[in-house]
Amino acid sequence: MRQRLTTSVLCAALVSGLLAACSESGPETVSNPTPASSAETGVSMDRPAPCGPGPNLLENPTFTLNEAGFLLPWKTAQHAGQASFETRYEAGVFTVERTGPEHWLTLTQTLQLDEQRGRRLELRVDLEMDTNGEGDMAKYDPGAGLVYRIWGRPFPNLTVTRQVVEDTFQHEPRLGKHDWTLVRKFIDVPENATRMQVGFSLRANGRLSVRYPELHDCGPAPVEAPGSE
Repeated sequence: MRQRLTTSVLCAALVSGLLAACSESGPETVSNPTPASSAETGVSMDRPAPCGPGPNLLENPTFTLNEAGFLLPWKTAQHAGQASFETRYEAGVFTVERTGPEHWLTLTQTLQLDEQRGRRLELRVDLEMDTNGEGDMAKYDPGAGLVYRIWGRPFPNLTVTRQVVEDTFQHEPRLGKHDWTLVRKFIDVPENATRMQVGFSLRANGRLSVRYPELHDCGPAPVEAPGSE
């Protein structure tokens, strides 16, 4: 009986030791800066948290081509003329490089803003670039990075819409040679907004790369006090 009890105690000690060893090794896996889940969500787990806990409002943040070879819902557009940009989509990164005479290319998607009217949004993305505004690009206000536009109904009783918000490269960096940099923009959506076009553009010589695009709802837009500037 004493021998059986001793054997049971030894087994319990061995099991306890194994469990302790497993619990000690756990944090090493959690601290991995590039977990496998980031490839599915398009969000790196080591980035600062967004402004709100809600989901990413942008679709296909990993720039994944569908079975037909399209990058839906993203759409590319280039200034009229001969093909002047080379685009690549690799491992969740969109890259565009100027190779011809035309001066801009954009990659955008459009969102309906029914639930975001009067809300503050955070637009965030990692940018990496090697660009310049020299030569023929100097006259086009050169830059690279984030672009967005919001349309709204200026007349409540009419269905006609007009562009009410526009932002192009209003951030740093926007030119030069820069390694991966997190760029963040906070956008207050007007109460009469109907839709938003958001994306990225290269209007410069060189190359722009984009990864981890996100758009988050931060909550109600701040209300300015009367008479405030």
